[in-house]
Amino acid sequence: MGSTVYEVVRDVVAQAAPEEAVLVVALGRLDQRQVARLLRGRHRDERVGFGLEGVLAVVTPVVWIVVDEASRTAASAATRGLGAKLRVLMRRFLRRRPRLPAEVPALSAEQLDAVHSRILDAAHAAGLKDATAVRLADHVLARLMLDRLPHPPVSAAEDP
Repeated sequence: MGSTVYEVVRDVVAQAAPEEAVLVVALGRLDQRQVARLLRGRHRDERVGFGLEGVLAVVTPVVWIVVDEASRTAASAATRGLGAKLRVLMRRFLRRRPRLPAEVPALSAEQLDAVHSRILDAAHAAGLKDATAVRLADHVLARLMLDRLPHPPVSAAEDP
């Protein structure tokens, strides 16, 4: 079973920027669309709102935005087999916008490489040094690859 964008971000931030963990928890209470809009609309030098004035987040927005974009792109590619007209009709009929994927889809090697590059670019744009940007990109890549590993079944005796 895959992980959500929130779970990936939470795990990466715990390793790469534990001081931002409180922000990730707060963002986890919001709708995924709200979080993406909030983080994309922020300027790099602004402090995050909702009572967290003391937190200047750098890692969280970089990771969340890139993983969210990769998730959307992969999910979109998976649904292209359904005709565009049919999707438009279904949206009109249901009067809803398409749902975001609950889980980050399994990403191909090319998609993982693209995520790594996007994290590097975004980290540099956010002002992180080269070594820090590379470590962050490596953390994200490692976390995304965890979901690709086969998980052995858990027996009832092993379940805590």
